[in-house]
Amino acid sequence: MKFTKERLNKPLLIKIIIFAALIIIVLGGAYYLGYFKKNCNQSRTCFDDAFKKCQPAKIVRILDNNYYYFTIDGRRGDSCKTNVKLTKMGVGTSQELVESLEGKAMTCHIPMSRVKDVSFDTMPDILNYCSGPLKEAIYEQIIQKMYGLIIQNLGPIVSEVEDFYNV
Repeated sequence: MKFTKERLNKPLLIKIIIFAALIIIVLGGAYYLGYFKKNCNQSRTCFDDAFKKCQPAKIVRILDNNYYYFTIDGRRGDSCKTNVKLTKMGVGTSQELVESLEGKAMTCHIPMSRVKDVSFDTMPDILNYCSGPLKEAIYEQIIQKMYGLIIQNLGPIVSEVEDFYNV
């Protein structure tokens, strides 16, 4: 009987070891893929450190009275995958802008060579590496403002051209 108990316990022990190893591999893979993110709360230093290493992290930042939710998903090839969501527009923002931008997000794939140079929220050309509804809405707003400026200044320009050719 002693021989049978030992024989039964050995396969059970092997199954437990294999199960524990699988759990460790799954959790390690989930962390590596960015499912578990370091919560930086509102610490810009914490988030910038994670960004420079392209380690999974998340932060809520207030920029120009707007609330943004930034996440770093981790490294994807030779780029760092990040997400930006504009969660809440600042008080006093026009209803048109709120409807256009609030709640929209974009995904960015920033080259690792750029990640080490600057902090995420001050990167001047971040839109070059992003795609998604937030980027499209930002460009739409830029185009509308430019169109408004052109129309606003078209009258004086036309009168100057007419004066030039009527001389």
